[in-house]
Amino acid sequence: MALDNSVVTDQPLFLQVETTGTSLWYDRVTMIGWDLGGQYEIAFPGSNDARLAAVMAEAETLVTFDGFRLDFPFLMKQYPDLPLPAKRINLRTMLRRKYGAGNFPTMREHRGERGANLWYAHRAGDPEALRKLIENNHDAVQQLKLMWGDCLGSPIQEPVSILNSVDAQAWVALAGDPDPAFTYDRLGLAPNLRVVGIDLTGSESRPSGWCLMEGAHAETRRIKTDEEILRRIADSAPALVSIDSPLSLPAGRLRVDDKDPTRAEFGINRECERVLRKRGVGVYPPLLPSMQALTARGIALAQRIRGLGVPVIEGFPGAAQDILGIPRKKASVTYLRDGLARFGSLGEFREGRVSHDELDAITVAITGLFYLAGRYEALGDEQEGCLIVPYLDETAKNVIQ
Repeated sequence: MALDNSVVTDQPLFLQVETTGTSLWYDRVTMIGWDLGGQYEIAFPGSNDARLAAVMAEAETLVTFDGFRLDFPFLMKQYPDLPLPAKRINLRTMLRRKYGAGNFPTMREHRGERGANLWYAHRAGDPEALRKLIENNHDAVQQLKLMWGDCLGSPIQEPVSILNSVDAQAWVALAGDPDPAFTYDRLGLAPNLRVVGIDLTGSESRPSGWCLMEGAHAETRRIKTDEEILRRIADSAPALVSIDSPLSLPAGRLRVDDKDPTRAEFGINRECERVLRKRGVGVYPPLLPSMQALTARGIALAQRIRGLGVPVIEGFPGAAQDILGIPRKKASVTYLRDGLARFGSLGEFREGRVSHDELDAITVAITGLFYLAGRYEALGDEQEGCLIVPYLDETAKNVIQ
């Protein structure tokens, strides 16, 4: 299927936006690369912004692979006043029509290492990571030009450009060293404040991640039994315990299992999960069969901890990491550890071997610090109880639907 020639211009602008992820709510633009008239250029947020605006104003047609879903919303979030060209082409839609839903080429086939990982590697001090990210972006932009020619039904009119190594080196210098989204010292908490974070598992046969934070210092370990968890909480006397586990049932549900007679009416999700999904954050339903044991254990353990006179909140490390601009463990345990260190967390985890469970326990403990500092969002429903996530502004915010 050829593209209607009425939308073709002599010099379309081919553009690829790199981000830390796909959640418009929490993820961030890391760089923008484009090609206009065979000239490849880039911008990092805060640098070369004027050139980006000038190119946008000059072009009549903007070509992206999936711009309506990703590139355009992220651009408008980063640059609310950016003058996007009036004609905008989504190649994913055109290729899908031409080749069919299961056969059309995608950008994934032409990308190297994930852009988000390269950005995190750059932040961690890898001197080659940013150059690789630029090369990755350049290759993707050139592939857009080839796909454009495919959609037109004819070869592209201009040659695919070659990345100039001198330009690449200048752009690496232009990026600078990105600052963390937030750091511990901004919380303004007492240095001896204690919070326990637990990355709970669904069974005492598998160890849970444990973290005792005193101020910014994190002490971690792996613990199997509820009795040891309770004993360590009693010994450490924290101001708060933050647990990565569902700590309540959906409103109206009576039991965690599928034999619950209210299951069909009230489902397996709570309001907090619905809020996070609307924000583009993946989260498991608490009463999914594979989650039922964890939910039952979390509810029972929270009740016992509260019986010790210690407040308990529910946290979610994945959402906290997204908010703080820290990669999740599925991206890289090394980059997760580096992100926690850049936040300002101290402890042996920065140098020694540490499990991903312990790193998530540190993250959920940090959520507790945000809660005590009054910088948090309470997501959910008053009847169900709320999931707590960090909030980078100074005032707590309730998102009660």
